[in-house]
Amino acid sequence: GLGKTIVGILLLSEALEKYPKSKIIILAPTRPLVSQHKASCEDFLNIDSTLITSFTGKISPEKRILLFNSSKIIVSTPQVIKNDVERGRYDLKHVSLIIFDEAHHATGDYAYIFIADEYRNQNPDGTILGLTASPGASKEKIRILCENLYIPLKNIHTRTRKDMDVKSYLKPMDIYKIGVNLNTFMADLYKLVNTVL
Repeated sequence: GLGKTIVGILLLSEALEKYPKSKIIILAPTRPLVSQHKASCEDFLNIDSTLITSFTGKISPEKRILLFNSSKIIVSTPQVIKNDVERGRYDLKHVSLIIFDEAHHATGDYAYIFIADEYRNQNPDGTILGLTASPGASKEKIRILCENLYIPLKNIHTRTRKDMDVKSYLKPMDIYKIGVNLNTFMADLYKLVNTVL
């Protein structure tokens, strides 16, 4: 609720204006998030909605190639883009901006890392925006995340509910703690998990 989507839309709008012949990719790890980002683009951007498309694995590769070529904004799950780029269906040379939503996923062998590597190789001047509400519990995890997405540490911007520049835009949040008594099975499982940890 601190405006990550709006920040993404603002940067996206600026990229469309600055590089009118380029494409923009928004990556999100789930289909519901892909739908949400597509709807946000349609709601907030002054662009023909036929130029905004979403990719999932349910769309055939042949159709994705046509859609990629005819679209300005592609909102997709990362695995679809990774598979298409790996198979040479299209490239990232003319993409001016890639937004990595839920950027904290950029670890291990997650598709975000492959896409960031390919993007940096194919378009070294392209812009990367990573958005997350869960960047990591330590500076080291954040450093690795930024390294994986080619984001300089000096370009990190964080906000909390207490920051003055966002405080007036936040809706109040009621938090209720509800205690639960563990049954025997849950208590045993809790012990096992603690032992493993």
